[in-house]
Amino acid sequence: MSPLGAATLADWIARIAAPVAILDPDGVCCVATNAAGRRLLAIADATAPPWRLDTLVGAAAAGSLAIHLRAEPVGGPDDWLALRCETAAGARQIAVSLKRAGDAWVATLEDRTPIARAGGGEPSWRENLAAIANWLPVGIEIYDGRFNELFANTHSHRVFDYGEHYFGSHDDWWDLGFPDEATRAAAWQEWLDKVAEARRNPGTVQESEWSVRCSDGLDRTMLFRYLFLGDDYVVTFWDVTEQRQLEAELRRLAGTDALTGLLNRRAFLERAAQLSKRAEEPPALLMLDLDHFKSVNDRFGHAVGDRALQVVAERWRRLLRDSDVIARVGGEEFAVLLPGTAQATAAAVAERLREAIGDTPLAIGGRSLPLTASIGAAVVEPADHDFDAVLQRADRALYAAKSAGRNQVVFSVAPA
Repeated sequence: MSPLGAATLADWIARIAAPVAILDPDGVCCVATNAAGRRLLAIADATAPPWRLDTLVGAAAAGSLAIHLRAEPVGGPDDWLALRCETAAGARQIAVSLKRAGDAWVATLEDRTPIARAGGGEPSWRENLAAIANWLPVGIEIYDGRFNELFANTHSHRVFDYGEHYFGSHDDWWDLGFPDEATRAAAWQEWLDKVAEARRNPGTVQESEWSVRCSDGLDRTMLFRYLFLGDDYVVTFWDVTEQRQLEAELRRLAGTDALTGLLNRRAFLERAAQLSKRAEEPPALLMLDLDHFKSVNDRFGHAVGDRALQVVAERWRRLLRDSDVIARVGGEEFAVLLPGTAQATAAAVAERLREAIGDTPLAIGGRSLPLTASIGAAVVEPADHDFDAVLQRADRALYAAKSAGRNQVVFSVAPA
């Protein structure tokens, strides 16, 4: 690090109340620290930097820190390293969070040494309750009946300490955690309703899950649980972003056809049933089947057949609106739901889909592959009690199209 860089960083960290130290690129020496850092690391005022870390915190802690640095820590809310340090003032439990600053490391330090019992001896768990809370990877906050903050553990500060714009106020948190006004209003109303329920039933736990802007500027899905214990309001929270993303991906995979990337039959029927119930204008359903597709697999092999299905799916997807729903519901059978589409328009869409395949052979593996499709169609009618009735009509229309010679569209009309 250049002398200018060290001086600039030293001046910057001197203004910070929490213990902070600047480390060299290899994590061997501490080149600067603020007053709180000097007190925590027991650095004598007469000693000038740089200081070797192994002399400040002991060889074991310095070695663990060096290994951690080689993994390039990102400095997120949960990226803390717990070290047992041997300082000049004795053993300390110190947690360290690191972030890059040019060619140096900025280390935020936190003393997590258990509080000693008055009069000597080992502290009890009650005396160390705050220390226990600060070790937990879960946010814990306690407020009085007017929502003035009484306690917030370390994890809470890491996630929601917004710096100079935040003073631990419950009202400030809503403004900073929910920058979007409409989102904030919805979350606020939900919280008010649940807090009212918690007041009516003390000791009962309420739960909310919101996407919240955190102190690092990222939006994370946080699960909150809160209750009243006497007059005090207690809230706990933890980050469930990755869990929700994994759940969403599993749901997507469960409803996706692996070959074409379209919805599969189960997901399509669920979506179609939902759209049919709440649609102001009735949707239309198209059932599409590639003619004589078995001969493609028999003649050219399943690899060519699979590629043909992918090309067909992509051609049809490009012709549809974003609001339309397309799925592969069988081997060579597809389905399309057209929301708010009258019979004449649905017939025109079906004809375009038929022409997209029948008029232009597929180019696959250096060969031109001619294909056609038969299409059966039906419109959801007011008399339909469920989507199965529409599906049966469209299936009958598809059978009629194939019986009439294939490569055509047949529209089923519901009986009067």
